[in-house]
Amino acid sequence: MPVDEWPAPALRNSMTTLFCPIRPAAVLASVPSWAIPTPVRLLAALAAFFSLFGPASAQLRFTEIQVVPGVASAQDEDATSQPWVEIWNASQTAKVVMNNYKLTDGVTTWTFPPADIMPDEHMIVWLSGKNRRVSTAPLHTDFIPNPAGGSISLFNAAATPVLQAQFNYPAQAADVSWGRDASDTLVTPVLTGFYAVPTPNAPNSYEGAGVAGRVAYSHTSRAFTGSLEVSLSQATPVDGAEIRYTTNRSLPNETSTLYAGPITVSATTMIRARVFHAGKLPGETSSQAFLLLNTNAESFSSALPIVVITNFLTSQPPNDGDQAAYMWVWEPAAPDNRSRFSNPPTITSRIVVDKRGSSTLGNAKFNLNVETRLPWNEEQQQYALLGMPMESDWVFHAPYDFDRSLIHNPLAYALSNAVGIYASRTRMAEVFMEVTGSSLNFPGTNTGDYYGVYNVMEKVRRNNDRVDVRKLEKYDNDTVSKTGGWIWKVDRLDSGDSGFSAGGQSFAYYYPKEIEVKSPQRDPQEQFLAKNTLPTVANPLPAGYIKQFADALGKPTFTDPVLGYAPYLDVPKAIDHHLNNVWTFNVDGLRLSGYWTKERGGKMFPGPVWDFDRALCSTDGRDLDPKTWRSKVPDNGTDFFNYTWWNRLFRDPDFYQKYIDRWQSLR
Repeated sequence: MPVDEWPAPALRNSMTTLFCPIRPAAVLASVPSWAIPTPVRLLAALAAFFSLFGPASAQLRFTEIQVVPGVASAQDEDATSQPWVEIWNASQTAKVVMNNYKLTDGVTTWTFPPADIMPDEHMIVWLSGKNRRVSTAPLHTDFIPNPAGGSISLFNAAATPVLQAQFNYPAQAADVSWGRDASDTLVTPVLTGFYAVPTPNAPNSYEGAGVAGRVAYSHTSRAFTGSLEVSLSQATPVDGAEIRYTTNRSLPNETSTLYAGPITVSATTMIRARVFHAGKLPGETSSQAFLLLNTNAESFSSALPIVVITNFLTSQPPNDGDQAAYMWVWEPAAPDNRSRFSNPPTITSRIVVDKRGSSTLGNAKFNLNVETRLPWNEEQQQYALLGMPMESDWVFHAPYDFDRSLIHNPLAYALSNAVGIYASRTRMAEVFMEVTGSSLNFPGTNTGDYYGVYNVMEKVRRNNDRVDVRKLEKYDNDTVSKTGGWIWKVDRLDSGDSGFSAGGQSFAYYYPKEIEVKSPQRDPQEQFLAKNTLPTVANPLPAGYIKQFADALGKPTFTDPVLGYAPYLDVPKAIDHHLNNVWTFNVDGLRLSGYWTKERGGKMFPGPVWDFDRALCSTDGRDLDPKTWRSKVPDNGTDFFNYTWWNRLFRDPDFYQKYIDRWQSLR
């Protein structure tokens, strides 16, 4: 559609005047980006006005564009290098529905098909001229950008401009990109420049000559007493560059405090700093945090690792939703193989935390989700926490009322790993949480900031060292790719999720997350796994995999190795999973806190095993009698041999015999 037909000419002309002033590329390239004047008050007023028409749009930004691809550039699904623009959804929680949004280069306008941009997703649209508008495949505009410089704009479905998605880009050389810094939220971005290392579908890089340098600290993250003087410097000194920093945990920008001398730290504080240099993009943000110890905590030591978490606030972490925080880890060291605050920490990291659990959520000693983050943005940072394989997602499990031994989960998971079926690795640590806004306080084990011994566990995640199934990408929609990897749950739903029903059971999506599976881009994937109806004229697709399994299990031919359930279920893994829950008398097993997994091209199976606090003669009471298969204490807990699909499986003589044989081989 020609631009003079959409949007209305008066609106188009005013927007062109505001966002697309004529600035020759040579002039733009020669003027420092932050020196270009902007009508700040007018833009702010316009931003407030337009936000009334489309609040979801306010979180969208153009972050990077490449108009001259080269031999090292990203390739599309045709294995050809094409121009692209990247759109970032800066919200950490809300998706943006892009149906009928429009991209224009000022001459041609291209319309989005049904598509969602996930929270914190960087999505590229190929500016290839191929005009592909199929939701379930990569998107291509019907125009190609001018390599000598030009403009590109995004409008929402109501024809309102998305104010932070208006780019006036200069001429580019091959294999470089041009974009804005993540901290720049202005309508007309000022922190802009060239990226020597383009990063389509990912946050912008901090590599290359077009980016300012890094900050060096006189002290790295550590514990201290009294006060501490922290000096900042450029890692590679450059004339004309300056350091700006924050102590309120926000990302530094060009208006943050200018560093002029040592910073006196007298409370638990995180310093975030970066280098700014006229004519270059800002350097990467570095973050160091310093933990103030009360005198009663200075001499604390342990034979276990010590972990300290603070949210820098005066309240506990939230019950749901990521809260920014920081973590220090000390591990046993010479000369006495004990952990001490006076030693250098082995891991320090920005993190996000929230409480986890259902019936245990209100415990004084609460469970936590912990995710480690990079120093400079909200992307995950992987660590080998307490000697476990590298990852970013962890559970800090707090054995409390039900598990007085502190070892239910470690023992059950070790049993699973011992028979060759992955379960989370665990380590014990003594955990402090400084959530008072004061110094770390240790008047004794029953008061202060000491929370006790925790099981630090691998969170269930898809990767080569945890649940080893293939990554299911957004456009993995062909006949084979959509079959895995999948992880789904039998459990209470997470906040905001609706779950799904299939094969006579209710489930929750886990990997990919429900918000992703429900996007138009992944519809073939969702239909493959979860479609709970037979083919119809309106929806001729076959029933989903789970329903096909359940239907086969319910037929008179269910024991047939071809016509029955066997082609769908990994029987040996199912048996091992069931045995582990029966061995430990896990009264919530199979029906709560349970996972199912399916690899690409493979069969589904229950697992990994999870959550054994109400097992092994806990204080729950239902698991105290080892002479019964099911508890006689209301609500009686799991009926291991009759719960849903398991009843039918144990009616198959072949399955039952394999179960007996496996028990005999393991006992």
